[in-house]
Amino acid sequence: MSRLQAFALAAAFAALSPAAAADAPIEVGAGHAALVTLAKPARSVVVGDPTVADVSVEGPNRLAVFGKRPGGTTLTVLGGGRAVLLEARVVVHPGGAGAVTVTYGAGKGIDPGGRTVVYACGSSCSRAVEGKEAAAR
Repeated sequence: MSRLQAFALAAAFAALSPAAAADAPIEVGAGHAALVTLAKPARSVVVGDPTVADVSVEGPNRLAVFGKRPGGTTLTVLGGGRAVLLEARVVVHPGGAGAVTVTYGAGKGIDPGGRTVVYACGSSCSRAVEGKEAAAR
């Protein structure tokens, strides 16, 4: 492949919209936020399941994605002329970064399906959520 062909191929990939080039999901913890920077100004945003995640427009090229409860949804960002600027999967994890979820097996005195506890961890860990609330997260 000549240098000119390689340059043309690289330029073609660079011209792809973020929607076509984005493979990695936006990952955020429940009760946490992630910032997303866009190449062009956003005109509107659409969240597939607003019970899982929400979005706040923080500027023409910046969005904040908030994790509401564990699960998955989609985020579509439209620019001028209704052009798709971003189509991304949003994955909300229980507890967020540094969290550890422990699910104990079923047994005597344990609800069917086991018992779930979420620990928030930094330099040490502390119990954040337990029981049915943790299982829902």
